[in-house]
Amino acid sequence: MQPSLLEKSAGIVATDERVEIVLFASQASYLKYLSAGLPQARNRRALFYKNAGVSQIYAWNNRSLMTDLRHEMVHVRVHQHLPFAPLWLDEGLAECFEERLGSRADVSRRELLRWRARVNQVSSLRVLERLPSAEAMDGDDYRDSWAWTSFLLAESDESRRVLRGYVAEIHRGEAPGA
Repeated sequence: MQPSLLEKSAGIVATDERVEIVLFASQASYLKYLSAGLPQARNRRALFYKNAGVSQIYAWNNRSLMTDLRHEMVHVRVHQHLPFAPLWLDEGLAECFEERLGSRADVSRRELLRWRARVNQVSSLRVLERLPSAEAMDGDDYRDSWAWTSFLLAESDESRRVLRGYVAEIHRGEAPGA
């Protein structure tokens, strides 16, 4: 089997573990079903959840469904490969790989990031590492996680080696440090 782009770039290896996708016809049915057990679904078009050891993706049929499924599938792969996943890396990878290669117009995201960097409004990795959960993240945190991950993936061979080494340490069960 040929390695995926996620494996080649970040060292995240796909497993044979089962993945269930639960697709709802509407946002209302999605929210009704998940509201009691997974209240975090209120603010999300899709959600990855590990239920009794089975990776599940919950989503509702909307214009962004394929993007949502790719985003959540990255979470599945990250959590199947790693014993724990730093939030900035988990969300950063999901943001990076949610669009098909070459189809995302990153220009607006990059321009906003450049402007925010000029006025010193980009979160450091130390700040992102302190976020307690995805529910605590706002749009800026997602964007900054994407920015750091994109930088590590695209800057140079050395930056990719650093990222892959970081992922490998976690995969071995070691604490990679800040």
